[in-house]
Amino acid sequence: MSLSADLKKLSKTAVANALGNRLSFSVLEHVLRRTDAPFVTAVTYHDTPLAFAEQFRSHLAWFQERYVNCDRASLDDLVHKGIWRHQRPGLIISFDDGLRSNATVAAPLLEEFGFTGWFMVPARVPELDPAEQRSFARDQLIQTVGEDDGERLFMSWDDVRSLVRNGHEICCHSYGHTRLGPNLSAAELEEEIALPKRLFQEKLQRPIDAFAWVGGEEHAFSRQAFEKIKACEYGLLFSTNCLPITGLQTPWCLERYHVDATYSPNQVRFATSGVYDLLYARKRRRVRSMVGMDVGEG
Repeated sequence: MSLSADLKKLSKTAVANALGNRLSFSVLEHVLRRTDAPFVTAVTYHDTPLAFAEQFRSHLAWFQERYVNCDRASLDDLVHKGIWRHQRPGLIISFDDGLRSNATVAAPLLEEFGFTGWFMVPARVPELDPAEQRSFARDQLIQTVGEDDGERLFMSWDDVRSLVRNGHEICCHSYGHTRLGPNLSAAELEEEIALPKRLFQEKLQRPIDAFAWVGGEEHAFSRQAFEKIKACEYGLLFSTNCLPITGLQTPWCLERYHVDATYSPNQVRFATSGVYDLLYARKRRRVRSMVGMDVGEG
């Protein structure tokens, strides 16, 4: 990382820590969101290693104070029927890339606090030989933040099945963690979008109809991929362009906020306060136009 990038990261962290206390969060959310309508905030983590378990626990304590858990039935009620049965807003806690720390560290803590985990897993990773996993992560730009002391870097099929048995949600995150930009062929789109759904349904013996885009860069989206996602009858589509999920909105624009196991609680609060809703507004419009989605901000 360059010196300028380091300084930018330090400045961003300092601002988040300064403005992410409980009082500032309440003011920012009230001013920036200005709505009493029900909504669900969705956050996404990546690696959640044991070294940061207590940090992650502090996040969950804050989430439990501010939000109520949003499981699949609650999300379907909100998006499809406009029904939300709680006074407080909802929370979706998701994890991208199928890292084993999500199953071994994060999932037990989620269960302790009463939260459903939404695990966005590339279908190839449970099938990878342990010897291949670290090179696969490097090649596919999957980053880790803690020491990796286990044989597997990614979940096994047994890990995935255990998550399902414990009431968590499994969502497709492509087959090989491939960004779904405009240069992919029809055969590549078939492999990255249709194949994972078939694999998960075969291995788990249950319907799987939620998908998460890979990567947040604008070149990671395309109209061809969006059309393929719809053709494969996915009912929910997640990305990370920072906006609350509201009632009766399109289920193909479920936006999330990136957070990290290394964040302080103040950084988590700042990330979800509404500041990024504004900063990502133009990007959301560009991405939606790029994929051919004729919808507003809802």
